[in-house]
Amino acid sequence: LDIWEPFETERAPTVTPRDRPQDDERLKAWYVPIRRNPNFTGREDILTALYDSLHAGDRAALTQTAAVHGLGGIGKTQIAAEYAHRYAGAYNCVWWIAAEDAATRQTGYVELAQRLDLPQKDAQDHNVTVAAVREWLRLNDKWLLILDNVPDSESIQRLLPDGDTGHIVITSRSAAWKGVAGPVHVDTWPRAETLDFLRRHTG
Repeated sequence: LDIWEPFETERAPTVTPRDRPQDDERLKAWYVPIRRNPNFTGREDILTALYDSLHAGDRAALTQTAAVHGLGGIGKTQIAAEYAHRYAGAYNCVWWIAAEDAATRQTGYVELAQRLDLPQKDAQDHNVTVAAVREWLRLNDKWLLILDNVPDSESIQRLLPDGDTGHIVITSRSAAWKGVAGPVHVDTWPRAETLDFLRRHTG
C-alpha cells in the first residue's frame, strides 16, 4: 500500500523505498502548486487512460503527451494534479506551468531553467532559455511536465521537446490535439461518484 501525503511546493515528494531514486538520480525539480486533494473522488478510469496514453510509446506525438480536455470547471486541473502526486515517485523532475498565455508559458520555462541551474537561466533573450530547457528535456528522462489550461495546440508547438524521454500532460478546453497529444476526454461525474463526493464532504 502506497500512502501519499500532500507535498509542499519547495519539498521533494516522499516516495516509497522501491521507487526512491538512486543517489545519482535525485529529484532535480519539483513544482506543483496544488496540494493533493484528500477528497479527490473517482476519475480512476480517466487516470488509467492518462497513464496508458503516457506509457503507450506513440511516436506520432512530439513526446509521450496526453491532453486532458473538457469544459471549464469540470476537473481537468485537479486530475492533472492528482496524477502528478500519485506518480511522483516515478520521476526525477515534475514541473507545472500555467500555460494560458505566452507570457506565463515563457515564465514557467525560465523558472524551470533556474531550478535546473542551466547556464542559459539568466539569458536576456528568454527564447534562448526556453530552447535550453527543451534541450535538457530531450537529453534527460524520468520527467513530467504539466501544461495547464493551454488554449490550443498551436500555442505550445515551439515549447514541446523532440523525442519521447519524458511525459507531458496538457489540460485544455480544446479537443483538437491530433498529431500532438493523445486526447483523454473528461466528462461530468456519474451519479455514484457525485454521491461519493458529497458524502466525503458532509460525512
